[in-house]
Amino acid sequence: MIATTPAPNLTCDQVTQQLAAFQGKVEQIPPKYSAIQVGGRRLYDMARAGEAVEVPVRTVEIYGVEVLGWTPGEFPELQVAIACGSGTYIRAIARDLGELLAVGGTLAALERTESGGLTIDTTLALDNVTPEALISPAIALAHLPAVALDPGQALDWGHGRAVVMPGEMTPEQKASDHLRVMTEGDFLGIAQPAPQEDGVRLLAQVVWPPDSKTP
Repeated sequence: MIATTPAPNLTCDQVTQQLAAFQGKVEQIPPKYSAIQVGGRRLYDMARAGEAVEVPVRTVEIYGVEVLGWTPGEFPELQVAIACGSGTYIRAIARDLGELLAVGGTLAALERTESGGLTIDTTLALDNVTPEALISPAIALAHLPAVALDPGQALDWGHGRAVVMPGEMTPEQKASDHLRVMTEGDFLGIAQPAPQEDGVRLLAQVVWPPDSKTP
């Protein structure tokens, strides 16, 4: 059931005082109409079927919330810019902020302005996409920690043979589930690191031709 609650007396100051609760590492209950799986089924399928669903709580990280605009009125609107980690549901923030203010809340519009280090001002309309306009995958995946192969290892990687990097991974590499595989400045693909006794084995997720923007 959808309900509306007029809030003509709500002020921007009242709202911004509550935004501190949505910064840092916070526990969040995703919306029932989301793609999260519970017992092998999507939450939105279960919700649409009218089934009672206990949505699992998840911990997400919100780096900052900036107020961009405020429109007062019977149903006031707040515009914010949110920097957050993966898995964060902005719809849930709108819902929870409304609950804190005891007026209810919903998301009216959402625009993703940055992801993986790429910003919206570097995007292209579909009509403008050409092979020449594509950026190197090494740039697109610059947010992934890199691992450098020597020529012999690069040859093994390209031929599907096992590649084991001796020694310990860096803290940045250890914290990541995927690594950007490089050799002499060329992008070779994406690997999943698998630590073992003699080093780290690179499990190929994507193998890419050197100096290529497209597979």
